[in-house]
Formats: sequence, structure tokens, C-alpha cells
Amino acid sequence: MFYPFKPDRRPRQSSGDAGTDQLATRIFHKSLKLQRKYADYLSEKAKRLPGKTLKTTLIAMAIAAGSYCLFLIACGVLGKPAGHVFQSVITERPPASQAATRQAKEQVFNAYLDSLEKAFIRDSINQSNPKK
Repeated sequence: MFYPFKPDRRPRQSSGDAGTDQLATRIFHKSLKLQRKYADYLSEKAKRLPGKTLKTTLIAMAIAAGSYCLFLIACGVLGKPAGHVFQSVITERPPASQAATRQAKEQVFNAYLDSLEKAFIRDSINQSNPKK
């Protein structure tokens, strides 16, 4: 657990561009300002609510979260999957007959691409050495 501690070590210089660093700093400060503004807005709205309403809301949210946790625990213990879980789709392998036709189509396509390449090479040879 020993590491070379150097109290007089200088902080590392940023490796980024100065303009990029300034832009990132401006974006960060603007987002922080918006967050603070939104938090103040919510705080003002919460101050206007009566204490009884806040307590009731807190209790209702706690009961909802607790009941959902109990539901998940019960599903895990009983082995029943929850109804909202994503269903995984298992794809089937194509039959062997389809694999053979697919392979034949690939061979025809590769032959076509080879013919295009040969035509391009012949064309470029003709352009570089035109017949007189």
C-alpha cells in the first residue's frame, strides 16, 4: 500500500486544446447553473406545500418502493419471472437446404464481382495504352 507521495509535485497540465477546455468549462458551468435553477424552483414549490401533504407523499412513495422490492424478492424466491421482463428472442438456424442455396448465391455474386474487377482492369489497360 506504499505509493510515491510527492507533496511538491506539480499538477499535470491538461493535454487538451485550450479552446476545447474553455468550451467544456462553459458547458459545465451552464449545465450547473440550469441544475441549480431547477433545484431552486422545486424547492420553492415544495415550500408551498403543507407539511401533511409532504408526509403523505413521502409515506406513499416509501410504501410503493417497498412493495415493489417485496414483489421482486418474491419473484426471485418463488422462481416466477416478473411480467415486465424483456423476452429474449431465440433465432433458429436455417435448414441445410437454405444454407446450400445461400452458398450458391454467394458464389454467383463473387463471380459477378470478379468479372467487374477484370473489366475495370482491362479498361484501365486500354486507357493507358490506347491502340492507334
